[in-house]
Order: sequence, then structure tokens, then C-alpha cells
Amino acid sequence: MSVLCCYCVGGISGFANNAATIRSTRLMATARHIENVAIIGGGLAGLSAAYHLIDIATETRPNEQLHITIYDKTQVGCGGASSVAGGLMHPFSPRGKLIHHGQSALEQSKVLVQAASKHRPTCVLRDHLYRVALSDKNVVQLQGTASKYPELATWISKEDLHDNVGIDCLGGLKLSNGCQVIHVPTYLEGLLEEIKTKAKRLTTGSSVNWEVIKPNDHQALSQKLKKYDSVILSAGSGLLHNNFIEEDSLPVQLVRGQSIEIGLPTDEKKSLIKNDAVLCGKYISPLPSMAQDNDPQSNTRQSNGGAEKSHV
Repeated sequence: MSVLCCYCVGGISGFANNAATIRSTRLMATARHIENVAIIGGGLAGLSAAYHLIDIATETRPNEQLHITIYDKTQVGCGGASSVAGGLMHPFSPRGKLIHHGQSALEQSKVLVQAASKHRPTCVLRDHLYRVALSDKNVVQLQGTASKYPELATWISKEDLHDNVGIDCLGGLKLSNGCQVIHVPTYLEGLLEEIKTKAKRLTTGSSVNWEVIKPNDHQALSQKLKKYDSVILSAGSGLLHNNFIEEDSLPVQLVRGQSIEIGLPTDEKKSLIKNDAVLCGKYISPLPSMAQDNDPQSNTRQSNGGAEKSHV
């Protein structure tokens, strides 16, 4: 049995279009007979891995069965860091620099979002987001980004940002053309549906199953994993917090994040910025409507597109 650790950085997880990575993955797939695969963790990284495993199987072994079982402590989109991720999809650093493999990763992530949208079209909340400048140095950096990557980034003056978005700053970038805002739990639900659909098309008998496990029931999980040819670990810090693996066994350092969901009373609507996604070190990201039409006391605010709450 082989074990692979899989991780996600900063949002939607996709395989970078790196020739060496693709070549080595295809070589491994053809060199070893892998029929039963377990994935520990069904968040952004885990479901991305499942999607690409089926793609690889379709290309390299179209007449053979593939069985994938995804183990998680809750149902899809309901737990772990992925369930509270801001879903801000773009390839730039805070200084406006293109991250390593940023454009190819964005293209791969767009493929995953399109796949999920077949089953959950509401997973895309916005087709753009903003990164604002808070210093003169930042203005120069972000204007340089707009000049270098005009297909993704457009410079917006401070006056236009104030008038159209309600933000007081020194200007900023509007990121679009694939840069978008995703509601991650809904996206994960849709992607799982597409993965199951693709498995049925692969060959008769192929399957993708989701199994809920108790976080601390290591003995039961260890017994289950013995039947698999390969195991992919993609549960993030949960692998360490639940003592599934020893913290010293991986060259990683855990960091804490915090996500706050905010809703404001109706009479405070006019004091708010429009419900768009805004990056400035921290971030604000819209959430889908959670208000009921017949609930006038709901602490949410209405805006075009139906997003009424925000992650901060």
C-alpha cells in the first residue's frame, strides 16, 4: 500500500499544469495496478485528488475498474477548514505578484468549478473580486499588476471604488476573467456529484463512495485501510489534531486561522459597503442568502446576486 500526502493552499485546489508532475503521475498510474483508493479528507484537496484520479484512469486504463472511498468526519462541505474557506479564487500575492504556477493553477481550478457548477450552479457567488491599495507603495505594486496582467487585473481609481463598491482606499484591482468567489461548501457538494458521475462513465462497476468516520477511532480506520492499494491523506491539520499521524513525521508547521460570519440588521444596510469580495491583507467574502422571504427580522442584507452575509 502506498501513501500520498495531498494539500491545498489558499482556496480552490487544482493540479498545476506542470509537465513533470503530469508525466510522473501518468507513469505511476501505468506502472502499478491501482484499483482501490482511499482518500482521508473530503475537502478542497481531497475531492480535487479524486477528480484527477478518475481523469487519469479514463486516459490510461479506460477498461479497468476504479473504486474510491472518501473518509471524512462529517458529510461533504460540513466540516474542516474547507467548509469555512473564503473561496476567493485568484493567482496573485498581496503585493500583486503572480504566484508560482498561478495561471495554470487558476485554469485547472476553473475546470473544477465548471464541473461542480453542472450540479450546483449557485456555487459561484461573484465573477470578480477586488484587491485594494492601502499605501502609496501598494498603489505602485497593484498598478504594475494591472499593466502586466491586463487579462486578469484592471486598475480601479479610488473615486470609482468609492462610488461603485463603497470602499475608501487609494484605488485597487478588479480581478476577473476566471478570478471569482466560490461558496466552498456548495462547490464541494457539486464536485462530489460530478466525481460520482465521471466514475460511472469510466467503466461498469467503478464507484466513488463517501464514508463518515469517528475522528478518534483510529483502530477501526486502520483496519479499513488495509484493503486499499493506495491511501491519500488530505485532511489537513485534522490528521495531526486527531493523532492520525505524528506531528513530527511531516515537515509542516500548523497555523491558526479565524473566520467570522457577520449579518447586520436591516436598518444598517445603508452604512455597509456593497456585498463584494474585498482583499486587503484580511478579506471580506460574501455568502449565499440565508434569509427567509417571510422573516423581516433576519439579520441579513439583500444585494444583487443573492449574497447577504459575509465572511471576515
